[in-house]
Amino acid sequence: MKRELAFGFSAIALVTAASAGQAQAAEKCDPVGKAQFVCLSEGAEDIAHVPKSDWVIVSGVLRAINTKDHAEVDLYPSADKFDKKTYASCPGPIGGAEAAEKKIRAGGLNVEEGANGIHKLRFLHGGERRAVEVFELNATGKTPTLAWVGCIPYPQDAGFNSMGVLPNDGVVATNFLPASMGGFRGDKGVNSRARLSAGENVSSLFEWTPAGGWAKIPGSEGSGLNGIEASKDGKAIYASEWAVNQVVKFTREPGKPAVKEVIAKLNFHPDNLRWQPDGTLVVAGQTGTVEDVLNTCLSKNDCSKNSSSAAIIDPVKKTAREVVTANPDSAAMHIATAGTVVGKEIWLANIGGGTRIGRFQLP
Repeated sequence: MKRELAFGFSAIALVTAASAGQAQAAEKCDPVGKAQFVCLSEGAEDIAHVPKSDWVIVSGVLRAINTKDHAEVDLYPSADKFDKKTYASCPGPIGGAEAAEKKIRAGGLNVEEGANGIHKLRFLHGGERRAVEVFELNATGKTPTLAWVGCIPYPQDAGFNSMGVLPNDGVVATNFLPASMGGFRGDKGVNSRARLSAGENVSSLFEWTPAGGWAKIPGSEGSGLNGIEASKDGKAIYASEWAVNQVVKFTREPGKPAVKEVIAKLNFHPDNLRWQPDGTLVVAGQTGTVEDVLNTCLSKNDCSKNSSSAAIIDPVKKTAREVVTANPDSAAMHIATAGTVVGKEIWLANIGGGTRIGRFQLP
């Protein structure tokens, strides 16, 4: 989930979780049933493991969290390595209030593994400009550090939710709701919520390349396309079709529309997707109706009808194993939006007013 209109569905998290997080920084960290927690200063909406390290990156305010001692470190670039050739449309480094405060607002994020502990971090910007931000992430020191590399301004009418990585510096993003639809909150969002509740194809995928810029991927329509990952060769794109409780695969061939295939049916609304080192995908999400999640919970701050779930998907076998099941323990999470495996646990980021990452033992 990113901020409504400018960033699509889930970054309303950045409004809800950040403001509520500051007010609830003292949220209790005691276990609730099978749920344990990492308590943070502010909420975290997305989460990704830094390869071969003891760190995860979380969005909201961009931070690194140590998986051993749960230390929390704000991330802000210490250097600029502007790649003007690749990111020719980028106006320059992050400025404004974020630069003054040295705090970056991030939405959906993705870490691309590199060599020798030097990786590439990309995320949907949740701050003053509508762009994918690109950083070099150095995980070789005591704490991770960033160098800003460039940005990719959004196309007109984009309501991006999550983004994935394509070969040769390309990216792919889910356009959960075009901005022209007016969002999903309150009275203005009645039509959007009705269309999502009916399973209508209001979403699509967009890809960006340095040579061609942004373009909609033909044949990539879906109902509430949310989380996204791509195969290393970019020929297969996996997306959470949030409104209809399934994860789909879009297979691409040059010159042909993408072919859509359901690879997993779920008992919850799947949010962000995350590759794991063994080639599986972790997906976390929420129970409840479209109205329960988008309006009652995220707009009215009443998440009592919702709970959290998570599953591990084998994209080759097309199977899903639910590893966190909606129950009172997972309801303590508010509503989960992203997950990743950390040792023998699954860590779940969430929104809806909380400041904790949920930790559940893998069954």
